[in-house]
Amino acid sequence: MVKYQSPRQLKIEEFKTPFLKSLLPDNRWVKLSKVVPWDKFAALYMPVMNLETGRPGISPRIVLGAIIIKHLEKLDDRGTISAIQENPYMQYFVGLEESSPYPVFDPSLFVEIRRWFFFCLFFDPPQMAVANTIGSICHIKSDECIIYGF
Repeated sequence: MVKYQSPRQLKIEEFKTPFLKSLLPDNRWVKLSKVVPWDKFAALYMPVMNLETGRPGISPRIVLGAIIIKHLEKLDDRGTISAIQENPYMQYFVGLEESSPYPVFDPSLFVEIRRWFFFCLFFDPPQMAVANTIGSICHIKSDECIIYGF
């Protein structure tokens, strides 16, 4: 027996999703969010940001989360932002409080992030700890949620 429904496209409001439910605690991004040293990274990241002037910066958790997603999923800059935008588990991982249809930041910001990490690695020895934190985290075995070096 085959059920047939009209070929008309459903309105977006009629499309049912599982997003009204809670996220599953055994999802890999939920598990990984519990073991990443977010506060350690923020403590290293915040002192080098200008907190007095300019446009408000991006949360350290969003920055670090996006870098981890980018490397674990082997995505390019645009692909990383799109993946986060489309995946509520990744949004949870980067610290959003609720699902959002909007990008967490413009993909071009990855250029500045890479420039900043390059500077930290080679020209600002006290800030090398930030880059080392990122390097340790990017050696994650995502299936086991283990971070080496912590």
